[in-house]
Amino acid sequence: MTTTLPRALALTAVALFAAPFLTGCGPKECKLDDPSTCDSNQTCEAVTGQEKPLCFAPVEVRGKVFDLSTDNKAPIQGAQVTALDENGAPVSSVVTTPADGTFSIRVPSTRSDSKGTPVARTVTLRAAAQDFAPFPSGIRTAVPLDTSSATHSSDSDPYVLSGLGTDVGLSPVPAGARGQPKISGTVEMDATQKGVLVVAEEQIGIGSPSFASAVADNSGKFTIFNVSPASYTVRGFSRGVNYTPVNVTVSAGTDITDVNLMKAATPTATLSSKVQVVAGSGVTSIVLAVRSTFNNTLARGEVVPGLRAPEPGIAPNVSGNFSITGIPDGDYAVLAGFENDGEVRDPDPGISGTTIQFISVQNGSVTNPPDGFKVTDAVVIGAPGSGSTPEEVPTLTPTFIWQAYPSAASYTVELINSLGQIIWTKPGITGTQVAYDGTAALVDGQLYQWRATAFRSSGGQLLPTSLTEDLKGVFVINLP
Repeated sequence: MTTTLPRALALTAVALFAAPFLTGCGPKECKLDDPSTCDSNQTCEAVTGQEKPLCFAPVEVRGKVFDLSTDNKAPIQGAQVTALDENGAPVSSVVTTPADGTFSIRVPSTRSDSKGTPVARTVTLRAAAQDFAPFPSGIRTAVPLDTSSATHSSDSDPYVLSGLGTDVGLSPVPAGARGQPKISGTVEMDATQKGVLVVAEEQIGIGSPSFASAVADNSGKFTIFNVSPASYTVRGFSRGVNYTPVNVTVSAGTDITDVNLMKAATPTATLSSKVQVVAGSGVTSIVLAVRSTFNNTLARGEVVPGLRAPEPGIAPNVSGNFSITGIPDGDYAVLAGFENDGEVRDPDPGISGTTIQFISVQNGSVTNPPDGFKVTDAVVIGAPGSGSTPEEVPTLTPTFIWQAYPSAASYTVELINSLGQIIWTKPGITGTQVAYDGTAALVDGQLYQWRATAFRSSGGQLLPTSLTEDLKGVFVINLP
């Protein structure tokens, strides 16, 4: 005999029968190139070992842009912030801060499993605003952020990376330089490109101190803030691509808009050279910085995304021959031992291959490629600033400490402010520490960098033989 259940009971039975299967359902399939295939609070991500991507809660970097010159970290409205990957390429479009200075940037992250656990990746932040010096710039370098530290409270909430390193302080430009115009526009890009550095170079020759720059976001848009009135050539730098430069004239009180950088058919070049490790048995990396952005005091400049040996994302491993491919037309400083890898460019003028090398690239050819570079063990910093992040110092007269360097007869210590200016020099130190004498008043809340150069004695002369690492020795005054 057949028994027919009442409709309500039948529906209940179906629900109970289906419940185990519904509970076990994972995130839905989606298309990586179509964000609309996920709910607005989710993002489509690839999954390790799986052919099809799935929808997950996003990974987000959250922070605040604030005025470094204020005690209460006053927020900056209208700052533009983007996150960059290991290549120096944006991982998202630029976000603009509201009145409270806060921002949230979604970071695309491959997932390790169907639960949505993000695969760790490293990103850095870049920020700029009207009337403020951009970050990073001068002695200020971007701190790498590891997305494996992102926290996740429930399946419906994003993975959030916040706190130390995600808040960005900007230093005001001098009063006389405020209210300067902006240059904005677009760069022709495709999905294969790993970032475009846009530089406005004042038209008065190579190595001009007057330049301004930005990184185009992943849609190709860029804005360059605080451009002094003058004539400029706006250039795009991207690995494997040449762009046709655009000349502009900036007048006081007038922004320049709709500057469009289009791809050119000109081929790119390859630099092949070698590194010789003079002391120690370390390995290093090589990067190319646009020469117009190069700071002679700091020996650093704006590095073109991807122009690095070894490839971006790979730990320094160069100890001999190396090649950098896809170099667009332009003038560059070739920087060896630039990262915190225990090695520095050998500064000793008594041997060859120790000066900073510059190259010019035109129509796929490198002019005067260097024969090689010499690097040596760095002078090891003790305090402050031995780590990769700025160290807080509770005094206006810090003591600088380093380790003795072999064969060093004496040391010179220099103190540099956040604008990259040397404000104090102390030569002839025979020990391994020196107290700052307060000659130039330091400011609470401001960043500084100190560096030590070791000198050897040769024929009655003192010759530099090593120095502390380019990116260490950075500290911030934080009075009690």
